[in-house]
Amino acid sequence: MSVSDKQPNDGLGLKPAISNALGACQTRPEITNALAKIYRQADEQIAELDPSCPGCGICCHFEKIGHLLYVSGIELAYMLKNAPPLPAQAAIKRCPYQVGPSCKNRTGRPLGCRSYFCNKELEQQLQNIHEKFHGQVRQLHLKFGIDYYYGELTSSIHGLLDDLSK
Repeated sequence: MSVSDKQPNDGLGLKPAISNALGACQTRPEITNALAKIYRQADEQIAELDPSCPGCGICCHFEKIGHLLYVSGIELAYMLKNAPPLPAQAAIKRCPYQVGPSCKNRTGRPLGCRSYFCNKELEQQLQNIHEKFHGQVRQLHLKFGIDYYYGELTSSIHGLLDDLSK
């Protein structure tokens, strides 16, 4: 199976790519171990910048602050493996893992969460780190024969839950 160059989408038609990633991540721990290693390396580089976070959770209200969070298929599978989402929040473009100002899936949060801080002074450096490690995440799809999917988080979760309920 090869990596396809699917463009970011709104969650429509995602079931085959996500199902493939979910199945692979559930049965092959080397995939999630490799992703966890990438996340640890990204976290270390981000920590070197010493970004500050007020811990208010506003970054999880995507529409309110005007940004979208994109995830790859493997990242979404990893998130779902670590904790179930809150579907009602996904429906309103809010992080489906936020409870109060806190993340209930901190370990499983995707690269986009790890590299996003309200500190605009570090924005370019954080974006560079994100791009570097996203390239490695994309390579995991290729290495493990998982179709590449990259979609907006809330639409992807909402679409997947809709598909699973049919």
